[in-house]
Amino acid sequence: MSSECVKLLVERLDASMNAAEFGKEDFDVKSLSSAMMKTSQLSEHLANLATSINTLDKEIREQVSANHENLLHQAVNVETLQEMLSLVQTRISSLKSTSERLCTKIDAPFNELNLRVAQLSRLQATCDTLRTIKGILQHGSNLRSSMDKGLKDIVKSAQSLSELDILLCNFDASGIECIEPDVHFAHRARREVQELSQVVLEKGVAHQDQSQIGMALQVFYLLGILDSKVRECLKMNENNFLKKSQELLDSTNLTLQSTSSAASLQASASMGFMSGQLPGRTTMPNVAQMSSFRAQLWNNLEKLMDLMYDSCCQVYQLQVILEKKKDLVTNALYLEEVKFEEVFKQDMYLEENGQLKCHQSICTTHLNDLKQSIEFLYQHWRLLCQILYQTVQSAVSKSNHVKQAFQDEYTKILKLSNELWLRLVQLNPMLDKYRYSVDKKSTFQNSYELLKSCFVELENFYLTKSLNQLFSPVNLIFSGEVNRADSDNFLKAIQAHLISLQFDSFNSEQTAAQTVHSVKKKISLTSFSSSFSDKVIGNICKSIQLYSNKAEQFVNTLIVELNQLVNTSQGTSIGGTKSIFSFSSGQPYQMQMKNLDYVNLTHELMQQLEQMVSGHNLQPKYKEKILNSLKSLVIFEENSLRPFADSACSCVQAVLFTMHQEDFSQAQTSSLYIRELQQVVQRISRDYLQMYKCKQVLDEYMKQISIACIELFILNASLMRPMKESARSRLKIDSEQLESIIENFLTPKLTDLGIYCKHLKAFRHLLQLESPYKVNEASSLGADIVDERHYWEVISESLPYHVLLHYLFSYAPEDLKSPYESLGNWTLSKYSEWLDKHKNERERLMVIKSCLESYVQSVKLRKEKTFAAIYPLMFRLLEKGLQSVMNTA
Repeated sequence: MSSECVKLLVERLDASMNAAEFGKEDFDVKSLSSAMMKTSQLSEHLANLATSINTLDKEIREQVSANHENLLHQAVNVETLQEMLSLVQTRISSLKSTSERLCTKIDAPFNELNLRVAQLSRLQATCDTLRTIKGILQHGSNLRSSMDKGLKDIVKSAQSLSELDILLCNFDASGIECIEPDVHFAHRARREVQELSQVVLEKGVAHQDQSQIGMALQVFYLLGILDSKVRECLKMNENNFLKKSQELLDSTNLTLQSTSSAASLQASASMGFMSGQLPGRTTMPNVAQMSSFRAQLWNNLEKLMDLMYDSCCQVYQLQVILEKKKDLVTNALYLEEVKFEEVFKQDMYLEENGQLKCHQSICTTHLNDLKQSIEFLYQHWRLLCQILYQTVQSAVSKSNHVKQAFQDEYTKILKLSNELWLRLVQLNPMLDKYRYSVDKKSTFQNSYELLKSCFVELENFYLTKSLNQLFSPVNLIFSGEVNRADSDNFLKAIQAHLISLQFDSFNSEQTAAQTVHSVKKKISLTSFSSSFSDKVIGNICKSIQLYSNKAEQFVNTLIVELNQLVNTSQGTSIGGTKSIFSFSSGQPYQMQMKNLDYVNLTHELMQQLEQMVSGHNLQPKYKEKILNSLKSLVIFEENSLRPFADSACSCVQAVLFTMHQEDFSQAQTSSLYIRELQQVVQRISRDYLQMYKCKQVLDEYMKQISIACIELFILNASLMRPMKESARSRLKIDSEQLESIIENFLTPKLTDLGIYCKHLKAFRHLLQLESPYKVNEASSLGADIVDERHYWEVISESLPYHVLLHYLFSYAPEDLKSPYESLGNWTLSKYSEWLDKHKNERERLMVIKSCLESYVQSVKLRKEKTFAAIYPLMFRLLEKGLQSVMNTA
């Protein structure tokens, strides 16, 4: 029956009756019947049901009749299937009976085999027990023979005990009478060997005997207690250092030791008379006993450093043996058997205020990050430094005398600690290479800084005190009048600080190099750098900087006071110009002399400091640092002399400007302004310059004054108008006398002035040239005036173009006005000041150009047909000058 026929059948049944109700999984006949009976359409429901039954029966009949052949075929297949199932059932029964017979055949041999295996295992256990008993008896005999020889065969005894431990491990010896004596003897022998080895280890560590240490460690390794014994040894070393360090720095013990020492000397001198002290009473040292107390304190501190070194040596020897010794079987180092996390993570109990206080160890060890061989000595070093720090802090807090001694003489502590470090580096150069790669909270970077951290508070106090000692004389120097004693005190303070650096063994490259050579290792010199030396040098530089700042303040105050004094002064001035320095007449101002004293004092101080630094064996970086700080004193000298030089230049300018009022018509060997200039310069040199001692700085300002004399002379001489031949001759003589004045009083060698000396000679040459109106050879400008070739020689001698052009104005007619006249209401003095402030050649030439352009405009306004004869020459020279400026730009 096809699926479509079935679908149509279902649809017809659904149409004839409610087939959905009968197809539900929870269909209940009683519930459906009750529901139908309660309705009024019962007969209709019954009729529908009857119709549906008839329809369904009809459909079944139709389907059977239509598919009877298929149904018969399926029935035959069912019978065939039943026959096959019966055959399978028969085969299963046969297989089951066969398996039962096979199990019966296997069980018998298996049970027999289990029995034989049990017998063999018992036989094997018996053999093992017999072999163990034999080994115990044999090693027990060897143990007895080696124990009889004592320390000589202690290693063999340990080997026998190790073998016995292996045999007795997981072996029940109870009830075996033949080995009970050997087992009991082994227990006793083990205790004896441990005790004897402990004594050997203690003696070997104390005397740093590697053979004894190696013997004891080998015994402990064989006995399986190496880790615990190493920890006990380190703990004993630590406790011993802790106990002795507290005893050495205890104020009561120090007082008793110093008092007993003084009392013994007094008793020997006074035939044993009592000192009057009650029995059992201790007193703190008085003033007379303080020297003895401090001597005993430094003696004990030196012993403490020796004790710290001995402790490190002992641990280092222990480390060396642990790194060398190996297990003959596994080839493993003894060092690998030590559990470092248990060795160094221990709490320490330090005495504070008469009570023991627990301090957690600062050491944190992670074997994955650092090698064991490094950690062994390094972590022990950290423990010792922690103990030393706590001991020093306790001693300082309990006794003011100890605190004062440590603070006043910290350099002795530094010397002792550096000597200790040098000895340790010679012992193990790698100690300086250990770093805190795990403990990120640590404030120290290497082992040496860890040692210095034990005294960091004392160092800070010492450095603060030293800075005050350096600042105090500096403040006194500038508190009133100049006092050489204050300067000497400042030098003595710096000298004392430089001497204190000798206690820091690492500030000298020679010391560091010797240390490197002694240990025969390549140790970087930077590892020996000392922060103490850096800080001391820093304090010295700070004091020098303070001196410089005070000196600068003094100079600024001095200039203000001198300006006020000059403004209120009624005295005469030079050339109508008042100066803050009295160069004209009379004695120098009191404040001038005070400035002189401070400059000379500073220069002497700087020279002595340079000698002092060169006389000490310091590292080059320290010398360079101090010498660089001295540059600020040179700046002070320059700033102190700059107002003097500026004032001198102003006076020179005022004197040379009087050249324009000079009467050159009179026959004189020298001009009046030159004689006045000589007097002023002579007074500057005699009464001022020779009194200053800073010659190097002074020479620069003397050159500045010399240059001002030359520039101002050339400037004012070139601006003179009109200028007759007599004036030119006088100016030539004046230029020669100016050279003499400069050589005698300012700059002995004119060649040191460079280009300015050439300018003066070129201007003198210009004065010697004939008038441009005297044409002796062919000129490109005509027969009335020379061309620019006439002045090529002076131009080649470096004479500036603006000077030549200013000079040619003296040959020009009156309608060709000078530059200052063409600028409006300018005066000659104002124009001279403008030229002095504007040194640029192009700016000066542009002013002259505007002057010539104004002249051209005036000629055009007057409708004149020709220019002055000098104009073309000046125009060409102006173009040449501007072109040369453009080429050099």
